[in-house]
Amino acid sequence: MLLRMQDKLRKLESLLDDYDDDDADADDDTQKRRLMSRDLDEAACKKQEPGIQTRTQILDEIETVLGNYGTSHIHSN
Repeated sequence: MLLRMQDKLRKLESLLDDYDDDDADADDDTQKRRLMSRDLDEAACKKQEPGIQTRTQILDEIETVLGNYGTSHIHSN
C-alpha cells in the first residue's frame, strides 16, 4: 500500500513539474507569472478544457496522499 501511495505522489509531483516547465518556458509573461500567483494559475485553468487541474488542486491532492501515507505508515508498524 505504501509503494502505491509513493507512486501516486511521484505522478502528482511529475504533473506539477510539467506545469512549471511549460509555464517557465513560455514566451508569454502572463503565463510565466502563473508560477508566482495562485490566482493567475486558477484563472487560466478555468479558461482551459474542463478537467484540467490547477496547481492548488494538485498540491491539495499531494497533501491528502501524504496525510494518508503517514497514517498508513503508523498503522503498519
